[in-house]
Amino acid sequence: LKDLVAAAPRNLDLRMLLARSYYYTAQLSLAEAELHQVLRAEPAHPSAHLALARVLERQHRCSEAAPHMRVADTMTARDLLALRHPRNSSPRLVG
Repeated sequence: LKDLVAAAPRNLDLRMLLARSYYYTAQLSLAEAELHQVLRAEPAHPSAHLALARVLERQHRCSEAAPHMRVADTMTARDLLALRHPRNSSPRLVG
């Protein structure tokens, strides 16, 4: 995967796959570096925020992970609302 990312550095899907492989093989600093690259290219990438939060939590850096987890949660909630309420109707929040 490293060679593929080197050949296509702007391919964020490949970078995410590489980051996940680093995460699952406990190469956390490499996973973190790849995820930062993804977020530099696409700051609103919810999966990258979630993955980075998990990497940081696994390194016991929970205070650094928290903002990324909040961003991922917010983006996911917004996306779910958009799916349930098309643009021509406004979502109603029940409280």
